[in-house]
Amino acid sequence: MAISQESKDKKKGISNRVNAIKLERGCWHCGYRKNTRALTFAHIHGTTKYRTKTTNAIVDISKMVVLGSKGSRYSEKTIMTEIAKCMVLCKNCHDEYDFPEANVKENIDDISQASLG
Repeated sequence: MAISQESKDKKKGISNRVNAIKLERGCWHCGYRKNTRALTFAHIHGTTKYRTKTTNAIVDISKMVVLGSKGSRYSEKTIMTEIAKCMVLCKNCHDEYDFPEANVKENIDDISQASLG
């Protein structure tokens, strides 16, 4: 089944709006705002992530944009509602936000001392 031009235009429109939001906000932590592929939406801790009604699976915003263009599975309103629960972070800062236990910067002196001793 071929994708209609209308569906392609809809996907491009939603995708362009989502990318504009990423560039406008930039990384909340470090300020990066050069490449939309390097910017992600990070749910603010404590907010509820969107889950499908049938399987209760979490669907990330990038997948919502792609799937939203195929038969309108996710409306622009649903996507924008999900974005409102997020901050924009670059991929590096997003990993540090989601996995703070892996941050070793604060412990670098302890690590250096242990390797010397």
